[in-house]
Amino acid sequence: MKKTDEGFRSPLADRVAMEITQRIDDGLYAMGGVPSERALADELGVSRATVRRAVSVLEERGLVARAARCRTMARTGPSARRKTSAAGRSSIGLWIWPSPADPSVVEVIQGVSSQLGPGAYRLIAGQVSWHTWDTAYASEADFLERLADDADVAGLLIWHMGGNRNREAFDKVRAAGIPITFLGRLPPQGIDADWVGVDNEYAAERIVSHLLGLGHKRIAHVTNPEGGSTVAGRVAGYRMALESHGVAFDEDLVATAPHGSFSDTSGAYRRIVDQLMAMADRPTAIFAVNDVAAERLAAALSESGVGVPDDVALAGFDGMERWRPGEPFLTTVHQPFERIGARGAQLLLRRIQEGPNAPYYHVVFDGELSVHRSTVGYGAATGATHSGQY
Repeated sequence: MKKTDEGFRSPLADRVAMEITQRIDDGLYAMGGVPSERALADELGVSRATVRRAVSVLEERGLVARAARCRTMARTGPSARRKTSAAGRSSIGLWIWPSPADPSVVEVIQGVSSQLGPGAYRLIAGQVSWHTWDTAYASEADFLERLADDADVAGLLIWHMGGNRNREAFDKVRAAGIPITFLGRLPPQGIDADWVGVDNEYAAERIVSHLLGLGHKRIAHVTNPEGGSTVAGRVAGYRMALESHGVAFDEDLVATAPHGSFSDTSGAYRRIVDQLMAMADRPTAIFAVNDVAAERLAAALSESGVGVPDDVALAGFDGMERWRPGEPFLTTVHQPFERIGARGAQLLLRRIQEGPNAPYYHVVFDGELSVHRSTVGYGAATGATHSGQY
């Protein structure tokens, strides 16, 4: 643990420092300086000593200025965070998933850019090359290895493919002294690093509990073959919701669909729908791993003569319809992509400034459940009724 003039640092002081940093970046302390130790201690529910340690950390980073018998003054926001690595590196790597055309990726980039500020760092962005899973993973590994060989790269932000498949490439980046902050998906097993994302398990539990609250007992889950923690968390949340409502898990109600970016998947989704609808006790609701899968399922259900929501309720994950014109139709969970990008950039800048011995942070946001007609409209044509809260 790094030692400061105020004594040894503590995780609580670090959290207070992060909160004050966020307020500086938001411009809350641009006029009139930072509140007094007493005021901050009362507001944040910590001791004045903890606030004093946090302000010392910020002074070391050049984000505040202190003088005897004077009020602590905040320096400028993100633009004050100039490159401070020993090698004077000035670039930040950003691995983009799934595509720069995806609105969620645009929001992540906006969040990252809001924290880097003008003249601080430049972004070097890479993106997945879509053909097969093998070429997608290979493109990620190639980007990582090129960053490891780039003497100007100070850090890496990555929403990675998932799993441990590219562990060797990650190890090359780390061996080059380049800190990594992971976005969305947890770091590969065995890698200690900062991470920012949503609580996928809790969000999935909420959305499946919403369906159970409407009276559904036969709820299918359509997942995908990705190896990331996000997919595993959503499966776990699905099972947790069933268990908490006393509904037995049925492995026949879980299907794996191919990723839609590799090829025409309409046939595969149609086969999944045919399989589910052919069951003697067929599902009355489907929770899809993401909104893309949900939309493909809706199309396949329609081709089979099964209506959404009249015959089957349908829910997704991510909140993609918020960027489209018109009223959203799909019940889903909104991920705060811009906040994930912004907080990820904050953690990476902190890591660049403080080095590998500083404590690692995992920042977890809640996903916002957004209920729309794809679930609450179930039974409109059949006259079915459901009970429960949603």
